[in-house]
Amino acid sequence: MKAKLRLSASLLLVLFLLAVNPFWVDAASVITLERALEMARSQGEAMLQLDLGSEQASLSLDMMRREFGLGAVGVSDSKTLKKNMQAMESLIDERVTAIRLLEENIAGWEEQKASLDSDEAQEDSPSSGELDILIREAEREKTDYQLELDEIRFAYSKVVQRYYPMKAQEDLADANPNMQSIQSAVDATSDAQLIQPRVISYNVERLYLSLQELGAQQNHLKDTVSNLQKMVRREKIMLDLGMTTALSLATTEEAVYQTEEGVKNLQNTGEELSASFRRLLGLPLDFSFTLYPAEMTADLIDVAGITPPDLTQSILYKRAQANVQEKMENLEDTSKSDLRKYRLAELEVEEEELNMETTLKDLQTNYTNSLNALLLAQKTLENTRIGLENARETLDQAELKYRVGSIAGAELEQIELAYDKAVLDYQNASDQHYLAYQAYRLAREGISANESKEM
Repeated sequence: MKAKLRLSASLLLVLFLLAVNPFWVDAASVITLERALEMARSQGEAMLQLDLGSEQASLSLDMMRREFGLGAVGVSDSKTLKKNMQAMESLIDERVTAIRLLEENIAGWEEQKASLDSDEAQEDSPSSGELDILIREAEREKTDYQLELDEIRFAYSKVVQRYYPMKAQEDLADANPNMQSIQSAVDATSDAQLIQPRVISYNVERLYLSLQELGAQQNHLKDTVSNLQKMVRREKIMLDLGMTTALSLATTEEAVYQTEEGVKNLQNTGEELSASFRRLLGLPLDFSFTLYPAEMTADLIDVAGITPPDLTQSILYKRAQANVQEKMENLEDTSKSDLRKYRLAELEVEEEELNMETTLKDLQTNYTNSLNALLLAQKTLENTRIGLENARETLDQAELKYRVGSIAGAELEQIELAYDKAVLDYQNASDQHYLAYQAYRLAREGISANESKEM
């Protein structure tokens, strides 16, 4: 995939856009695509709302935990305590193993020392003094390990004494609907901070290209209106000469009206898109701007060479996995003495496992839809390319006919407009293919381009 800027005659293009696009007139700033992406990520309304939402959710969670007598997440919550317990358990196992090995070595050296005076002693066996040194060193290491083991076990007992009351308090808090809602908000905003910057960048490109396409379409319709007005004047002359009908004139006048209405509709749409673009970039609603011409292209893909993505590595699926793991840990900590409570914990695990499966299916569906949309966009791009070639050939023939006097200038102008329309269609197809490719890339990472879509 590649993105390139049309640099040739760029200043003239900018001035041209200023002159012919009413919603870009009197622009105070020229915005490039790179600058637009930077502004959206640093000061855009969507990112600011996301950051505010994340901070609010975190503060609300801290306040709610305090109400239940709980410490801060990541410091004195049950999950942190359990991780500390597991780390201590590993250290205890290491020390116990090390002490056992040292005891086995000491016992072996003691046997060697006792056999030195027997007939079984080997000539190359260590001397009694050497064995004494090995035994003393091993005993010293064993003592050090034992001291560490005692300290770790003591610390472990303290953490255990804190863990179970903390877990019981958190279980009570988690049963509170407000706590569940706030925790869900914290998780959602945490995931969104990883996902939304990519979606916002996609929407910046989408709006940027849409505004460019809109301006080009509006210019083309204006040229069409001009041509139709010429046709109206021609029809009036021909009507006076009795060479046409009033119906033909009325039809041409209606075409002028409809095309002028199309120009107005495009202008209204442009104003709406410009407003969305300003919000996305964090600009004032009255900020005037023009866009530096940009052309985005994407490579065509070969269906046969596509490898399915591993969507289990996506952010959303990992969150679903974490939810399952949390419920499984709750199940492990639930006593079987209370059968109803234990069964409820089992059902919560099953529910999260179902949610995880649903999440994966949704991600797979999004990927399949994005791939199909990309393939359709590729086909459309190829069709418009063929249409452009045909329009070019028709125009070449028309220019030849005009030079020999076979057609009038107004007819040639209509064919030129048809060629310009084919150019616009091809450019639009190219832009849509680029956006489809970007959406496809996001889908491969488990991200939907439609999330938080701005218009």
